[in-house]
Amino acid sequence: LYLIVATRQFYFPASYGQRRPDGQGMPVEINDKSDVFAELRMRRMGVVTGRVLDENDIGMPNATVVAYRARLPLEIAGRGTSDDRGVYRIFDLKPGKYWVRSTPMTLEDGAGRLPTFGPETMETATAGLHEVHVDEEAAYADIRPAPGKLFHIAGRLN
Repeated sequence: LYLIVATRQFYFPASYGQRRPDGQGMPVEINDKSDVFAELRMRRMGVVTGRVLDENDIGMPNATVVAYRARLPLEIAGRGTSDDRGVYRIFDLKPGKYWVRSTPMTLEDGAGRLPTFGPETMETATAGLHEVHVDEEAAYADIRPAPGKLFHIAGRLN
């Protein structure tokens, strides 16, 4: 008995006889008289896209955005960087609910932007939820990072 499995980066593994992307495949008996043809459908992992916007709704380039599964404690599931229009894309996500958050930024003029959950909050309790599905893109996960002062702390832990 053999399991026929196909894998590819950014796709769910596909097995012969599988009914759901996260389901199990069926074993196939192979012997000297076997004539097996297996067609496997591979499905893409989920994606979250959105824009990182300033207070004037203008896209902010080179902003790092992190996706977390919508549960505590926070655990990074993926990350992306905004392009020249402020658009970001985080791919290779499993189906489920996610929060997205910008990381701290220092702008060219020295102004700081604090880590902010989308659309515009510091707390997970009021953060926007984005549902990710197989073969689909969860769009419009926009973030407006809050202005604020950033501090750098250095030291040694004993």
